[in-house]
Formats: sequence, C-alpha cells, structure tokens
Amino acid sequence: MIKKTCEKCFKEFLTYACYIKRGQMKYCSRKCGTPERQYCTVSGCSKRINGHGLCNIHARRNRKYGDVNFVYSFKGSNNPMFGANRSGRLNPFFGKKHSKETILRFSNTLTGRKLSEEHKAKIRLGVPRGENSPHWKGKQKPRYKVRDAYGHRLWALKVKQRDNFTCQICGQVGGILHSDHIKKYALYPELRLDLLNGRTLCISCHRKTDNYGNRKNKVLVNE
Repeated sequence: MIKKTCEKCFKEFLTYACYIKRGQMKYCSRKCGTPERQYCTVSGCSKRINGHGLCNIHARRNRKYGDVNFVYSFKGSNNPMFGANRSGRLNPFFGKKHSKETILRFSNTLTGRKLSEEHKAKIRLGVPRGENSPHWKGKQKPRYKVRDAYGHRLWALKVKQRDNFTCQICGQVGGILHSDHIKKYALYPELRLDLLNGRTLCISCHRKTDNYGNRKNKVLVNE
C-alpha cells in the first residue's frame, strides 16, 4: 500500500497503487469526498439552492416581489406576501390539530341532515349513469355473470376438494390451484357446473392446456 495526501484536509492515508493509477482515492473519507451542501440564504429555510442562492420557491417569490429577505422582515398584514401562499409552514394552522370538541361540533352539524328532493335530483343529473357514463362498457355477456355467481365458485371449491387440492398433471399439493374445465367453457354451457368436467391444475400446467384463456385452438384435452 502507498501513502497519499487527501486533497481536502491534507491528511495522509493508505491506499492501493491501482487506485492511484485510475485516478481514484483522492480523498481520505467519504466526508471529504462529498461536496458541501449549499442551502437557501433566506432565514429559516432549509431547502437546497438551485444555483442562484435561493431555493425554487423563494426564487419565484423573488422574481415576483423583489428581495425575499426584505419581504420577510415584515410580519402579518404588513407583509406584501400576506395571503399570497399560505401552504406548509406559512399556514398559521401548521402543526396544530382541532380539539375533540371542535371535531364533535363539525360532526353534529352534518348528523341527521336530510337532503331535499331538489338537491337529490341535481345530484342525479350531475352523475352520468348507464350509457352516458364514461365507464360504460356495454352490456355484459351472460357468461361473465355466471363466472362471478356463487354456484361457479362453489363448483370450483368442490373440484379442488375432490382432487384433494392436488394438481392432476404434475402432482403439486397446495399452493395456487385452478379449477379447469376439461371441455371448453364456451362450447359446452351445459357442462359448466358438472364436477366430472372439472379438474385441479397448478398455474404452470393450466397454462400449457389447449383451452387456457382465449386461445383459438379448439382441441380438447383428456376428453
């Protein structure tokens, strides 16, 4: 190892010759190698500067109101920035909380309030429904309603219980299992809830079947 002098604090430290050849290890520690952070010159502000001696917020205010430090020398309504931006620490309620009595008073003012029929009618007119709604996707096909029905979920559970929660192809026990229709769901609507038309498969085996998802291949597996 070779001795080298830190370029900032001039302290000697040991390093390898290969680092010196690469132009590395100019400083003795990370503290010396990290440039000093420069903060906004406005008193009470702890934000990093943007290259003009001010943070982004005070730079915008400086362009609008002039010298920010001069503006901050005024307080209350005498300040030309009074009411300009009262968000964050400039808000007089910053760091405070409503008392329990105040919260209870707010709640009591709305409790038991009934809307008039005219008000309800305006709400109905303001909210688009049906075909006028931006979320309208058209009338759902009946098969989607069947899949979401309680009978279909019960069929899937009974198929897994019959197969003892075991994949019928690879033998995986437990985990994420699917109840697969042996004959295609869309082509045989009369066999959708038939237990003999179901089998338990894991995810990887289910994806390898010919009737998985929206595949156009109509070859049936294990008919």
